[in-house]
Amino acid sequence: MLVIDHGRRKEATQVERDTLDKQRLLILRDVMTLIDVDWAFDHAAEPVHTLFEWTATEPSRTFRCNATTNLYSLRFTVQACLQGEPTSQRLGSLDELNAKWGIGRVYYDSEQQHFDISGGLFLGTGIPAPVILRDLLRHLVEGTTQVQKMKVPRFNVTHEPEKPATLQNIFDVLVKTGLQPQHRPQRNRVGVRIALSANQDFVFEFELDDSNCLRVGVLENNPVALVNDDSVIEYLQNVNRGLDFGTVYFDRANGRFVFLMAIPLAWFPIDSQIIRWLMQQSVSVMTKLQLDVERFV
Repeated sequence: MLVIDHGRRKEATQVERDTLDKQRLLILRDVMTLIDVDWAFDHAAEPVHTLFEWTATEPSRTFRCNATTNLYSLRFTVQACLQGEPTSQRLGSLDELNAKWGIGRVYYDSEQQHFDISGGLFLGTGIPAPVILRDLLRHLVEGTTQVQKMKVPRFNVTHEPEKPATLQNIFDVLVKTGLQPQHRPQRNRVGVRIALSANQDFVFEFELDDSNCLRVGVLENNPVALVNDDSVIEYLQNVNRGLDFGTVYFDRANGRFVFLMAIPLAWFPIDSQIIRWLMQQSVSVMTKLQLDVERFV
């Protein structure tokens, strides 16, 4: 049986916060050593970030980047990747782009007044290999060219997974995790419902895309229809700015939020541990969205 801890956490003590900050610093130091660039801690940021530059061959440009961690996820951000104003039309177009991406996400940072791109990695089995760290950074930085054209960046792996995954593999892992998945052959997906309460009732959809990524979409089983597009899209800029992993977009056809995650299968074996983590991430994000939804109804 899958158990998801979604209860209220007690406030951390100062000792616990200091320990957590120290662990974050150690993880970030090790990450930056592995990707082998010049970097510095930004102690003014909360949580603490590392600052560094990354030079891309396409486009031929050096980007300002940062990295941060919450112990379970590592997030890279490419700063000021787009120019221009956050008009409703532009934000709507970028939201539609996010809905097809999943590895990364683009959003408007209202505090810094520029557009950023972010993407995350799972840290549950330790810091990923250098090739994975660089793959993500390269994907985010090179993706700026496509995003500027309002096109979805395509992920190109530098190495293939040891064993190609199938939807049956994903189905079997979900069963081992204690879930009751269902094949959806007409949509080439595997679905599973997680009902924690009357309000926390979510549907997870798993599919494999043509770039060898596992895509996980999470939506409410009984959504409250949202109609105020402009306000919703503007709200999602701050939501996506705060995420460590995945992206949230607005499903216009059904008037609801969807949380999307895409993981290249060359990065991690899809096992019960990462499935539990994905579920916990998703429930946390979707519950927060539910609490905020009344402002848009």
